[in-house]
Amino acid sequence: MAASQDRETAPEPPIPLRNRVLYTVAVVGTAAIAVILLWWLRWVFCLAFLAILFAVFLRGGADLLAYVLRRVVVLKPAVSLGLFCLIFVAAVAGFVYYAVPSIAEQGGQLREELPASMERLENQLRQSRWGTWLVEEGEAIVDQVRSTTRAATQPSEDSPVADPQSSSGQSVSGSQLATLFRHAAGWATSAVTAIVALLFILFTGLYLAVDPALYQRGILWLVPPRGRRKADCVLKRVGHTLRYWLMGQLVAMLIVGLLAGVGLWILGAPLPLVLGTLAAFAEFVPNLGPFIAASLPTVMAATSEGRFLDGPSLAVAVLILFLIIQSLESYVITPIIQQRAVELPPALLITTQLAAALLLGPLGVIIAAPLVASVMAALSEVVVVGDPDREHPKDRVPA
Repeated sequence: MAASQDRETAPEPPIPLRNRVLYTVAVVGTAAIAVILLWWLRWVFCLAFLAILFAVFLRGGADLLAYVLRRVVVLKPAVSLGLFCLIFVAAVAGFVYYAVPSIAEQGGQLREELPASMERLENQLRQSRWGTWLVEEGEAIVDQVRSTTRAATQPSEDSPVADPQSSSGQSVSGSQLATLFRHAAGWATSAVTAIVALLFILFTGLYLAVDPALYQRGILWLVPPRGRRKADCVLKRVGHTLRYWLMGQLVAMLIVGLLAGVGLWILGAPLPLVLGTLAAFAEFVPNLGPFIAASLPTVMAATSEGRFLDGPSLAVAVLILFLIIQSLESYVITPIIQQRAVELPPALLITTQLAAALLLGPLGVIIAAPLVASVMAALSEVVVVGDPDREHPKDRVPA
């Protein structure tokens, strides 16, 4: 008995140096290859992350629907998901049928009135010394950017097309026709790419929402057996964080859009429906989105007549309205809604958004906030909790 106990408590032999070196090289090489592949496939990663967000939205809505109807009927996960998808499609169809025509009409008015509003605003600014300086500096910056762009896109002097004296009218027309075809091909390619990306997000998100456990098991199979319990806790924590963040953002978008639209309508500001819708969609991008959403109504109101005020007074009132809305959103709405999600540090979020904008463009700005929330949730589960045998309290929710 004593001999067997001694064998059980005997220390394990040390790992040879050669094996440790090979293990380290393998880990570093695998990480480097993963980073390179992630960079090459960064657009696929962005679309896949948006598909995950869409799946979280569908699954969360289905669970909420089953919870609401639990006293009437008990719905299976597949039935609740199908019913929620039907409700979602009906809501989108109703919005398109009733609201999109008005939004499109006001959007056309926006395209027509915005240049005139900018011109009237420029004339008003030129009436003061600081306004004149501001306009001149802005025009100098625009002229510099325009000249740089023209120099980068203008053909060289050695090119036969660049010399109008050596080319006939037919060749110029051919060049213009080729340019037109090139632009049309670019637009068609962009449209097809956008449609394919949208279909990828919709169908991939739907497949993920139908059976999320299948994909979770697939991820856990890639983890060594002794770490699968902890990996399962991390996946649950990230999933719940994304669900609460997304639901909170949707509720905040709805509240901000309603407040902005109703407030602009009360003030008599132009295009309250389209500007309120713009404020709602801009709320999905924290910090940067509200600033963009407030700038356009303020510029439009600076040269318009409202119900009570007009001109600069109306612009000040619109700006105060958006400041009040954003204060309510930042200090009341978001803390109440997102109390179960990860609190995102503003400095970290802004830095991540700018970095994502430089690397991925507008798509990176959209996914920056939920991506940071996911990473912080995973790190919180791994570092803060730290015990593989413990589950975070937020993970103890019914599946």
